[in-house]
Amino acid sequence: MPITEKQTENSIYDSWIRKAIKNNLIIYYNHTEFRNKKEIENSNNNSVGKIFKANWNQTNTILVVKTSYRLDVKKVVNEFKMQKEIDSHINILRVCGISKLDDQYSIVLDYADGGSLYSYLRVNFTKLEWDDKYCLALQLASAMEYIHNKNIIHCNLHAHNVLIHKNSIKVTDFGLSKRVNEPSNYQCPSKILEFLPYLDPKMFNDAFNIKRENHLYITNFKSDIYSIGVLFWLLSSGRKPFCDKDTHYDISLAMDIVNGKREEIIVGTPVEYSDIYTDCWTDDPDERPSIQIVVSCLKSIVDRSIESITNEIEEDSLNKFLFVCNNFTNIMIDDDFNLNTIDYIRNNLLLNLNDLNDNVEKIVDKLIDHLIRMHDELGYAPIETKEIINQNIQYINKPLQIKIFDWLIRNQTSSKYIFFRGKCYENGIGIEKDYSKAFECYKKAVKNENKVVQFNLGRCYGCGIGIEKNYDKSFEWFERSAKQYYFIAQLCLGILYEIVKKDLDSAFYLVDRAAKKGNPFARLYLGVDYEKCDVNVVGIRKDYSRSFVLCKKLTKQGCYSATFILGYLFLNGIGTKKNLEKSIYFIEKEAIKGDKYAQLYLGRFYEDGIVVDKNCVEAFKWFEKAANNGIKHAQLILGYYLERGRVARSGIAKKNIKEAIKWFEKSAEQGYSYAQACLGFLYENGRCYQHGSGVEKNKTKAFEHYKYSVENGYFNGIYTLADCYNIGIGTDINKEKAVNLYNIAAKIKLTEIPKTPTDLCQVRDLWFFR
Repeated sequence: MPITEKQTENSIYDSWIRKAIKNNLIIYYNHTEFRNKKEIENSNNNSVGKIFKANWNQTNTILVVKTSYRLDVKKVVNEFKMQKEIDSHINILRVCGISKLDDQYSIVLDYADGGSLYSYLRVNFTKLEWDDKYCLALQLASAMEYIHNKNIIHCNLHAHNVLIHKNSIKVTDFGLSKRVNEPSNYQCPSKILEFLPYLDPKMFNDAFNIKRENHLYITNFKSDIYSIGVLFWLLSSGRKPFCDKDTHYDISLAMDIVNGKREEIIVGTPVEYSDIYTDCWTDDPDERPSIQIVVSCLKSIVDRSIESITNEIEEDSLNKFLFVCNNFTNIMIDDDFNLNTIDYIRNNLLLNLNDLNDNVEKIVDKLIDHLIRMHDELGYAPIETKEIINQNIQYINKPLQIKIFDWLIRNQTSSKYIFFRGKCYENGIGIEKDYSKAFECYKKAVKNENKVVQFNLGRCYGCGIGIEKNYDKSFEWFERSAKQYYFIAQLCLGILYEIVKKDLDSAFYLVDRAAKKGNPFARLYLGVDYEKCDVNVVGIRKDYSRSFVLCKKLTKQGCYSATFILGYLFLNGIGTKKNLEKSIYFIEKEAIKGDKYAQLYLGRFYEDGIVVDKNCVEAFKWFEKAANNGIKHAQLILGYYLERGRVARSGIAKKNIKEAIKWFEKSAEQGYSYAQACLGFLYENGRCYQHGSGVEKNKTKAFEHYKYSVENGYFNGIYTLADCYNIGIGTDINKEKAVNLYNIAAKIKLTEIPKTPTDLCQVRDLWFFR
């Protein structure tokens, strides 16, 4: 294009920008108000000039400023229009406005903290599970589906303009994008070579005339599909395509790709995933799937993946299983609350090993028999047997303690010795803990069909001890042990039937069998589960008092979790009269020992003045302990204390909005909907405090947090989300969505979720979620 004609064209588009700014259609960012400018390495410098990030107008908000290519104002305008049309999608980078420096226009964009997809994978690839990769692939495909539905073709999709922000995909760089049936913007072969592996071979076949075809190929939706296929492969490999030392991005590689060369499928890639990307990068565009099919296939994979890892979706429910496997004990004593647990163990469970005259073999045999008796006859579980065996060994002289493990190493012919060696590895008895070696010992010892070994192998699979969790394998070994009338295995098998297979009848049958044989936790489990069983199993009656009596007996023997639950039962008057003094006695006892849930409740006692004097400083201390132990509720409360400065006068914790946000975010990261709603409020309203600390008002982020809070169960946030759609808070106005949400809120008659559970099934959850 002649220079004068180009100048005229630039003048026309310059006028368009000025008019749009004047009419508030585009936000203009004065370049003098950018601070802390830092140039970002640009791997895509053929389509743009320089890119830098900067803080805007004395705030902590980071934006990206992307300069125009060759002073082409038309390209700036077209890219701005194109990206602005589609950036409402959560996986497309948002365009903020326009800036100008030295008569050169720049596009201002949101900042992506994770950098390009390639740089993100280079750092994080080893941390990603297949479920993470599936989600990233689905996010990319969903963004491209949205783009294609707008009749836009990206034309330049590769690992450096797919960005990552907060571990989520953000598609950007629409400088070469076009509408359907428009000619391609690629003209220079050097542009094609730079990102050769990602581009539709038909495009560089034209550029280099490799097959000497006469017709010009017009890029279409299937060109993007090819690029998506290569990016999906990148997600599976973590490395650049064709990155061998002897391979260069040149015409020779272009010829190979045109003639069918593709990357090898990475070993271990699920077939259903590799089938998608190999279909995407097939040579014939007509045989490539549409983006709708790609999205559908990925959703199917993700759905199956979610179903196969129910333990992640129902983490709280499956924690019941983890607790039961590690915290069984037995009812061996009467109703005397003052009975000393240590005296009981000394009198009933400590062996007299000093009469064995340093005979290591006899000592080991006696310990193994005692361990099996505690499991089989007394109903003790691993955590209890570990402590009791340790106490027995402590009564042996030190030289003899060392000899025990050495003797086990030399005597691995009998399965019971192999099993006990595994116990030593698992519990750190005479040797450092090594869960992998423990699992291998159990696996080796199980060949003789020992029911105790079978149970322990099932526990390893169920709890992920030395091996990846596998509930099918756990089920298999528990079932084999249960068939030999090992009652603790029957209980665990029953729980698996309930929370994994959703078979309540089988669950009740197995747990009831264990309960009838005297297993205390089976009896307690049935007591707590009576409300549920009343609905699903004929002939079962509710018996709250039974749960209380059993829990009380467990507490007397020193079971720390039972102690907390007993305090909870006293607190709410479940199965007994309400007794706040006894409640705080038991809960405080466990809080001091480090029980995180007890710490949360004790904080509530001090906050509300239940039995104890109201004391926000003490409340803060206990909330902080629980928060540091990972309790999302405590993290939310701690954030609230710091945001409001509730204990500022004490000097323990001054008002600190940044620290508050940190705790809100920790809670929100665990999917706690209340915390997400709090973050939404902070971003919507902006909470700026002294010395510049605070939250910059950001209605887009507010909308995202409100949306996440509703998706994670904070149904009271439906009204707020509806308001966002109704008046355009952080999103486009959408009256239809707003009305729909208002109707949903009205139908479910929203009420606040209570702070504490009130029914017995929820008490059961408190017990088993620990």
